[in-house]
Amino acid sequence: DEALALLPPFYRVVTRLESDELIPHENSYYIPREHLGDFLAEIALAGGIEQVWHIEPCESPPPESRARSE
Repeated sequence: DEALALLPPFYRVVTRLESDELIPHENSYYIPREHLGDFLAEIALAGGIEQVWHIEPCESPPPESRARSE
């Protein structure tokens, strides 16, 4: 519990999508810390063209993300 209290409540996961059919672009996902592992596994297992670009801590996601902690 102490270790969890030191972590940020959310993470911003930025992915990059590149293909011959689509214009390269980035997507941002705001993920509650307790779901980060599941989210990353889902992206890895999907095996698509969307790749994790970077992950950064986020104290409070923007309202338009509609992200919430459960």
